[in-house]
Amino acid sequence: QMKNALRGLSAPAAWQTPGKYPYIQRYLDENDVRPAKPTASLSVALMSLESRIFTAVLASLYRKRVDAVHIHDCIVIPETGNKHQPTREEVERLMKKEYKKYGLVPTLKAE
Repeated sequence: QMKNALRGLSAPAAWQTPGKYPYIQRYLDENDVRPAKPTASLSVALMSLESRIFTAVLASLYRKRVDAVHIHDCIVIPETGNKHQPTREEVERLMKKEYKKYGLVPTLKAE
């Protein structure tokens, strides 16, 4: 029971210390990126941003009736079977557009 009581007193993650990383703080604030828990690591906060980007990419593909899923940091699209099938370049363009909204430029690789 004492363990549970102490859990509520956890300090924010070190990267969230005011003034310690002002550029990171400003970027995350400007893009409304907030980890679910104040003790979350920076990598968890950035995964939240990545999730937002991939959700937008998938939503755009679904609106175009494209079958797609994402696995980790990949968008997977069947090679055939859909008359609305986008080209690799179209998917890359869409991904770059979403990343650009956050001032980011991804390095993409098709397999």
